[in-house]
Amino acid sequence: MARVVFFLIGCLLCVTAFLKLWMLMTDPFADISAQMPRTLLWTAFFIELFAVILLFSRYDFELKWAAIFLIFAGFWVFSLTRWVMGYTSCGCSGGILLPPWVSLIVNTAMIGLLILVRPKAPVLVATFSRWSSEFNTVQNRGRALAFVVAILLLAMAQTETGLGFFGLAPGVTGRVADLPKKLDIGKAVEIHATLKSRIDQPVSILGFSRSCTCIADSLNVPRSIPPMGQVEFSIRVTPHQTGRFRQRVICYVNVPGQNSVPLDLDSFVR
Repeated sequence: MARVVFFLIGCLLCVTAFLKLWMLMTDPFADISAQMPRTLLWTAFFIELFAVILLFSRYDFELKWAAIFLIFAGFWVFSLTRWVMGYTSCGCSGGILLPPWVSLIVNTAMIGLLILVRPKAPVLVATFSRWSSEFNTVQNRGRALAFVVAILLLAMAQTETGLGFFGLAPGVTGRVADLPKKLDIGKAVEIHATLKSRIDQPVSILGFSRSCTCIADSLNVPRSIPPMGQVEFSIRVTPHQTGRFRQRVICYVNVPGQNSVPLDLDSFVR
């Protein structure tokens, strides 16, 4: 019974991890669709990948059960929080946008299955005691810390902010100015944007894409950026619904190692 439950949970996590990875690799608006920062999406992917490897490994049953139970308990709390806060996406299934209550039901079912195949209390306590004594060594603590730091660094490296932290700032950056903190629904607003180049040669602007039809499709984006210079243009926004407004315009450039420049729009619509 326990092997069947672990196999089902492993398959579920394989699917959700693959869907997240596919969305993150193919959708430049993944964080907007999932209503979750890219760093958090990458962290969730690595956690699910770790859980899958653990489930199909030969570690002790008690170790696998405790780790997977804690992971799904965390998923349950996260889904409940997003449901209470009114999010429309659980952020757990990649491009297949599911409401948080669906994720909450799935996580509850998985926790229920884990409770059904839980180890006997004395065995679990004895195993935890053994793990505690084994973990209380400098070597094992160092390994655990290195693992956590590696996951965080890998997640950070997938974002522009994280690349800047590592000293790998992009050659072209974008900035949005004059974005009001509050927007009126149905009322058009002109927002000024700037593209700045750190490259000593002209940069061609190949085009742009937008995350929402609320952003006008006729942006007056210049065709190039002068060497070590900047260009300015305006973005016309007409909000369609109330609530938090979090959208993005992406400008595509011909810079080696950087094919796009994101311009994030974050406000609130009343």
